[in-house]
Amino acid sequence: QLLLDHGAPKSPIALGLALSSGCSACFDVLLKVAQPGDLPGALSEAVRIGDLTRSMMFLDRGAQPRPNILQGVALSNAQIPLHFIQLLIARGADINAKTSTGPIIDFARRHGNATLVDALRRAGAQDDSVVVPLPQATPASSVRSAVERSLPPLQRADVAFIEKAGC
Repeated sequence: QLLLDHGAPKSPIALGLALSSGCSACFDVLLKVAQPGDLPGALSEAVRIGDLTRSMMFLDRGAQPRPNILQGVALSNAQIPLHFIQLLIARGADINAKTSTGPIIDFARRHGNATLVDALRRAGAQDDSVVVPLPQATPASSVRSAVERSLPPLQRADVAFIEKAGC
């Protein structure tokens, strides 16, 4: 409050930072001065940390979910319930959003979020991924064999690291 009283900028980031810091007093002060444009970012942060109470408060205040908010659901350590994910989708979350590694449904699957995958399927998300079975590890027959196997990939990684670092 002291900083605000002395002219500190009221940036949209501040509300999300106060939320993620866990300081309820800071959050309450910043919420009083929050503008409508601050709410989508704060909603994304609340979803990412799994604070459904505050997420609902932001939605009730008119926050529109950002299209990539479902990525925050996939990354959240909290178990986000199906009905809440469906609410985010109904309010504008993009069910076919692209992440840096592909479609959101694949991202959710890789992160083990079956609830999000189910919600995306129910909402009609495009699931054109090909499920590739993971290669099965074959144990080495001896310690020497294991070391001989592991050295070439380590050497390639070392060369790639040194080239990237410019050494």
